[in-house]
Amino acid sequence: MSAPSGVDWKELIPPIAHDVRALVRKGLSNAQFLEKLIKPEAGAEVSTHLRAVIESQFDLNRLFVRLIALADADNRSHKTSLHPADTTDLETAILGAKLECRDALQRSGGELVIGPLPPCVIPQKTQTVLKELFDNSIRYADPDRPPRVEIIASREAGKLQVRIADNGSGLPAAYTGKLFQPMQRLDATRSGFGLGLAIAKAVLEAAGGGISYEASDPGAVFIFERPSRDA
Repeated sequence: MSAPSGVDWKELIPPIAHDVRALVRKGLSNAQFLEKLIKPEAGAEVSTHLRAVIESQFDLNRLFVRLIALADADNRSHKTSLHPADTTDLETAILGAKLECRDALQRSGGELVIGPLPPCVIPQKTQTVLKELFDNSIRYADPDRPPRVEIIASREAGKLQVRIADNGSGLPAAYTGKLFQPMQRLDATRSGFGLGLAIAKAVLEAAGGGISYEASDPGAVFIFERPSRDA
């Protein structure tokens, strides 16, 4: 059966995901309440299975949050016009993204090294791009060393270029062709849904920018560009 004419499924994803998240949160609340009611004599097996249900509800909720972010980023009608209310400076965006990744950085023992930054004004959504790239570097850290993420930026002719390099495990050559496609995961044993790089790409392209990948030894390098203006 064909889809009804005039239906914009990209526009429908956020409200559908919102309703599904409401159902997930309701189930999660009930499961957590039940966990509190279970008495010790119910046995470890019951508690273990109930905890697994709760964790899966958390994961499902996180998945829908990521899908909403991807749908919003891919909506080209939101193309950034650099309105003052929707902008920030580059250093603030980097520090905001670092704060969002603080717990993951601390758990991994990693560090974020920030090089010289050009003074410029950028859309606030650039913080989303930075956060996704930082998170990706931490997730794919080499198990033999703590992650080190270095960010270098330059600006020329109204274009900001940001280079993010890490010392992680790198990417197999066969994987690079689908690197920015949604739901593509390099390693199924690690957390995540394979949406972070797709979100970053959609945010940048919606604003007239782009992103690319370069192999490095060790690690990986992501380079993105987007319009900016003088600070």
